[in-house]
Amino acid sequence: MLDDYDIVIEVKCTRPKMTERNLTEELGADSFHYKADHLFLFIFDKVKLIKNPDAFEKAFNRKKHDFGKELETVIIQEIIF
Repeated sequence: MLDDYDIVIEVKCTRPKMTERNLTEELGADSFHYKADHLFLFIFDKVKLIKNPDAFEKAFNRKKHDFGKELETVIIQEIIF
């Protein structure tokens, strides 16, 4: 938490026994739990749980005037060459 700026930064890492639905439920609960005006969610998708990262990010991005707080989501997946 960065109280002076009313910002919360949350970092999550997916795990093998987690489902995309579990992750969605956790993030939804977390977004209501924090009272800050700005919430940044960084998700390291270690197990490539999220099938469509662009759609997932879009679903968890919110503007303050629509949602009561700004929500920005970034998904990081390992790229293997």
